[in-house]
Amino acid sequence: MDIILEPYYPFEGFKVAMVNIDGAPVELIETNLPEEEIWGETHKGSVIYPKK
Repeated sequence: MDIILEPYYPFEGFKVAMVNIDGAPVELIETNLPEEEIWGETHKGSVIYPKK
């Protein structure tokens, strides 16, 4: 397994990393946030949802 993207927090409570397993990129996510908080509007201005 090779690391493609070191673990980082695009927003508080949501940890992401990417690895290569047998030639396939795999995204790993660790969070304790509910779905509403992940997909809601509370993360505007974060790495994933930057201000325009």
